[in-house]
Amino acid sequence: MFFQATIFFSDLLWLGKQKAGSIQSPALLPCKLLCPVPLLRESNVKNLPPIYKKEKCMLERLKEMILEKSFQLSDSPTFKLASGKLSNYYINCKPTTLNPEAMNLIGNIIFDKIKNDNIDAIGGLSFGADPIANAVALISYQKGKPVKSFSVRERTKDHGIIKNIEGDVHKGERAVIIDDVITTGESTIKAITSAKDAGLDVVRVIALVDREEGGKEEILKHIKDFESIITRTRLMEAFNTRQLKKRTASV
Repeated sequence: MFFQATIFFSDLLWLGKQKAGSIQSPALLPCKLLCPVPLLRESNVKNLPPIYKKEKCMLERLKEMILEKSFQLSDSPTFKLASGKLSNYYINCKPTTLNPEAMNLIGNIIFDKIKNDNIDAIGGLSFGADPIANAVALISYQKGKPVKSFSVRERTKDHGIIKNIEGDVHKGERAVIIDDVITTGESTIKAITSAKDAGLDVVRVIALVDREEGGKEEILKHIKDFESIITRTRLMEAFNTRQLKKRTASV
């Protein structure tokens, strides 16, 4: 017998107690956000943990959305990257980062990583970093620890007040640089340099997706604290698992 389970993003309590030779269904405490979980066998209900990890649930859903909306794969290297290299896969995060559900996921995941670091602002090179920074800023305000978003211009504007940074940020403030996809790290390093030139104290870099093609190592030459939410390795693992499920279902 199968049943559909729904898991919530906040901490869930297992209120049902297992008896020898029998299983009782868990009672789930409702909250604001939902995370769908695949069909489970009733016999496996006893294997569910007493408390679901909020971040893990969000991360799994975010990987699904990136595969659905932002990931393309080819048998040959047909995709030209910003670096000029050709690749057999392409990750365009914008359909994901501009999606309302994904923005909520991204904002929560990244805010949870920086909420105890006394961060004043978060931003990166426009346009890829903008929706991510804005999502984090919104979630941070909702959770009572406001973090301002800012945008780094790729080119300095030639009119009005000449500056590379847009946003309500000031010299000496602690900042996190964000990027959607890292390949060589060039755009991220440009954002780091511009933020430092503007007087911001850049303390950390977070990438949504790391293609694992040397960008991380280059960034670490400038900032010692780097983290990616999803790596190419993990994304490909999720893609292969998904393809296997599709083939199995079609048999």
